[in-house]
Amino acid sequence: MIKKIVTLGITFSFMNMFSQIGINTPNPNATYEIAAKTSDGSRPEGAIFPRLTGDQIKLANDQYGTDQTGTVIYATSKVSIKEYGGKTENINVPGYYYYDGARWQKLKENSWNVEGNEGTDANKNFIGTTDDQDVMFKRNGIVSGIIGQNVTSFGYANIPANVDPSSGNTAFGNGVLSLLTTGLSNTGIGIGVMNYTTTGSDNIGVGRQALLNNISGSYNIAIGGASLIGNETGHFNIAIGEQALWLNRTGFGNIGIGRNALKKMKKVLIM
Repeated sequence: MIKKIVTLGITFSFMNMFSQIGINTPNPNATYEIAAKTSDGSRPEGAIFPRLTGDQIKLANDQYGTDQTGTVIYATSKVSIKEYGGKTENINVPGYYYYDGARWQKLKENSWNVEGNEGTDANKNFIGTTDDQDVMFKRNGIVSGIIGQNVTSFGYANIPANVDPSSGNTAFGNGVLSLLTTGLSNTGIGIGVMNYTTTGSDNIGVGRQALLNNISGSYNIAIGGASLIGNETGHFNIAIGEQALWLNRTGFGNIGIGRNALKKMKKVLIM
């Protein structure tokens, strides 16, 4: 017994002296090194990290702080009730996770290659979500695409990310509905369509800068480049053709069909 204690003491003294630990090697090349004990396939080799279910990891939330940054663990199952904004929010599949000082992050295993991928299966591999969350694309940090249950947007600086996902707006182009706040059920296709619209609803704009300056006007239809471009608060207008109803700002209930139709009309009120 005394011999074992002495041996153990010498071992720990050696470890403290050199500040390095080697398993199966007398000459560790780093602070901690594990070398394979066999190479003939007669036994399994490797290191096994702590294995816990997602819920077990969640139970220990209070035990993890900045001092535990860098901790690695293996989750054998996802968290049963997702903890939005919490430490275990990302534990949604079995696998290795590391703690970044605030929450557990998934160790990348089968990431998509930015230079292309091969051997994919369309039934299994995809870009998207597996929960009820929107898909968002960005360019240079600016939202350039949203796929939501009731919002669809593609193009640079279109619908802002903070717009209600149930608002029913659709935008395709560049700068379409880019200032939208509470407007609902608008459809814009083309560069700059409804660019200044904030609260207007149920508008349809197709063509470059159609309804460009519309702010709160609703129930307008503009088809053609710069059609109803000057409209700000007018409602129930229909403009079909390039620059149709071009100068209308506040009038409502007007119909202009054809290129330059009613182009210079600034305000007409139909009772």
